Amino acid sequence: MNHFRVLFKKEWLEAVKSYRILWIPAFFFLLGSIQPLTLYYMEDILVTLGGLPEGAVFNFPELTAEQVFLDTLSQYSQVGVFAVILGFMGMFSNERKTGEAVLVLAKPIGYGSYWFGKWTAASIVVTVGLLIGFSGAVYYIFVLFDAIELSVLLATAAVYLLWMSFVLTLTLLCSTLFKSVSLVAITSLIVTIAMTLTPTLLGPGAQWTPGGLIQVAEQMMLAGQVDHYSAIFVTIGLIGFMQGAGIYFLKKTDWVV
Repeated sequence: MNHFRVLFKKEWLEAVKSYRILWIPAFFFLLGSIQPLTLYYMEDILVTLGGLPEGAVFNFPELTAEQVFLDTLSQYSQVGVFAVILGFMGMFSNERKTGEAVLVLAKPIGYGSYWFGKWTAASIVVTVGLLIGFSGAVYYIFVLFDAIELSVLLATAAVYLLWMSFVLTLTLLCSTLFKSVSLVAITSLIVTIAMTLTPTLLGPGAQWTPGGLIQVAEQMMLAGQVDHYSAIFVTIGLIGFMQGAGIYFLKKTDWVV
């Protein structure tokens, strides 16, 4: 436990020095705040930019607060995922390149403490960033549209946090497996996109995959309940599997070379 604390503090200081602790929450807040504002003022924006012909009238559909929040989550699924991958893709691979991993693992430190120290620090940064982003989105939704039931909002946010935890864990696993940062980014992005598209392409039979969490979040927000919880349990299991695989790879291979 002492080794874990020391390694966690090291990773936390690294997050501070690299400004991840600042730019990721700031980026998520900006992303969450812009979407409600854009949807609310869309007609004015089009008129200002000359997007509508003179005399033309376009009736925009009236959006509910729930729909606006889901549109905001869609932005996180597209742009926010890039931020998570880019922010943490070099967490393990960079230490292999610089030789820092050799110095750390040469000491009597458990591989699990080493891996989980990084994962915990990264998870806190991502979770805090998303909560700040959600807070910005919810504020403008409440002001410009309507209120959302708190229990529904918290349940939806929790499901989406689980999805982002999956993306983060996948990125850290790839950073463990591959020495090239570019390969880490490409692999993480391809797998994430594949997981996102799987439920859409394969239909209800693939709703149990991690990508099904996005549909679970939509059902939670719009209906207050979900048809199935399999995607949640499968995702938790896959996160645990990827954590174990990362630690196993450290132990069973000449990882630092």
